[in-house]
This record gives sequence, structure tokens and C-alpha cells, in this order.
Amino acid sequence: MKKGIEKFMDEAVEKIKGRLGSAYEVNWNIYHKNNGVSLKGIVITDRTSAVSPCIYMDRYYSEYREKGDMEQIINDVICIYERNKGKDFLTAQIRDSRQMMDHVVFRLVNTERNKELLSRMPHEDLEGLGLSMILYVLFQTEGNQNAAMAVSNRLMQMWKVSKEELLEHAKKNTPLKMGYSMRSIRSVLGEYLGMKENGEMVQADFPRLYVLTNCRALYGAGCLIYDGLLENVADSLNSGFYVLPSSVHEVLLYPSSDKNDAAALKDIVMEINQTELAEEEILNDAVYYYDRKTKELSVA
Repeated sequence: MKKGIEKFMDEAVEKIKGRLGSAYEVNWNIYHKNNGVSLKGIVITDRTSAVSPCIYMDRYYSEYREKGDMEQIINDVICIYERNKGKDFLTAQIRDSRQMMDHVVFRLVNTERNKELLSRMPHEDLEGLGLSMILYVLFQTEGNQNAAMAVSNRLMQMWKVSKEELLEHAKKNTPLKMGYSMRSIRSVLGEYLGMKENGEMVQADFPRLYVLTNCRALYGAGCLIYDGLLENVADSLNSGFYVLPSSVHEVLLYPSSDKNDAAALKDIVMEINQTELAEEEILNDAVYYYDRKTKELSVA
């Protein structure tokens, strides 16, 4: 017997087919995201376009359970499709492997939580860290909006390139395209909270923490494996430091040479993961330490 959301998806597909007619193909599928999160999405194609948007339906299911208004949901889905159909201008670009190599970048995900996802994507496991590097292609839409597409095994095969070649390009491209930003937690929180009084920043006792992310603040935890970056950070801090993986988007750096800090810091990370983050934003429960002498990052 099908579950409620599966019945909902089947009904939505049939109603969309009825509204659009036989010239259109309508299907739904399950799309796997970070940390085992899966979303159900509908794809509509007019059989002539090479690319069609996936419209995720999970929030619509919640709305349907609350209001029971399927017709309004179908209207919304068709409107989204109409706004985005025909935008297959990227098809030739995506098929051009030589052009795509300049746009491949990497992100970090938790290895254990993403076994199924990793089985479908070229990736590199970071030995001893419990993290894996996965690959995406960055491009811009006609409206100059940033978009990203995961590099699957199928896409890699279409390009006729090896995993090693893709990883090489990603390691070169990501620091160049995404950059990095390192700021004190005092600066970040002061700006976020708008803590100003008569034009002066209100004094507050912030811990000596630094936020490391990329210039887009999206999947910025990948900065951890930029070539030579952690070594430069340690030199600027004149110290080794702990790395707290606060999310897939950024990490916190805590300068310290006291190895007894690890347990307390791990409790902080676990608390953040359990209470502050959506499941797909969690990177790891572990705390890492970068040793300035050995120039190595390891689990603390």
C-alpha cells in the first residue's frame, strides 16, 4: 500500500497530465540530497526540450495535508513550469566536457551519512576525517543567477573523463572561483546583530573564534582543504587551532595548543548539530585539530 505522500504525488502527476494534455510527459521521482535527506519532485517535459526543471513537492504535501486544496497546488506547479520551460540554453554547454572542466568545483559532505549519495557520484574520501569531496558544476542562467548541478557518474561517463581528471580540475577551480573569507566571531556577530550604539560597536566579551567560509558563504567548509590555506592560517594566528565543523557552509577556528579542549568543543558542535541545523546542513559531529608543527589536520 502506498504511503500518503506517494498517493499525493501520483494524484498530482495525473492532474497535471490532464491539464497539459498528451503532448507533455509528467513523472515524479525521489531525489537524494546531503545526509540522507530525500525530496520528491515532479519533472514536466514537452518532449522537445532537453532540460526541464525539477519541482520539489514536499512543502506542497504539507500544505495539502493542512488545507486539502490540490487544485491550487497544481496551478502553482504548472506556473513554475511555464516560467522555466524552454530554458535549455545550457544543454550544449553541459555536453561540452572541455568547457565544463573550467566550472567543476567541490563540496565537503559527511562520508558515513552519504553512502548512497556517494555511490552515484565521483568523489574522494578524505582519509581519517570522515569527510568526502563531491563535485558540482557552477554556471549562470540567462538571468545571471548562479546555479549548480551535481556531477553524477552518468554525467562523468557522458563527458568521457576520469574521476581523477575531474578531481584535479575541482581542486584547482574551487579556490579560484569561490575564494575564502576568515573573520573573527566578534566581527561577524557584531555585524549580524547590529550592535551599535552612537555609531560605536557595543563592547562584548566574545571568545577568540574565527569563521572560515568561502566568499559566497555556501558550502564554505570546503576551504578546509584548499592547498596551503590552513598552514597560512596557523602562521597568521601563530598557533595551532581546533576546527569546529559548524555546518557544511562554514567552520569555526579556535586557536589553542591545549589538547584538553577537545571534549568540550565536541559537545558544542553536537549541540549545534542537534538544535540549530537542518539535517542536510550538518557536516560532522567530530572536532578537528590543525597542528602547526606537523602541518596536519586530524580528528581531535
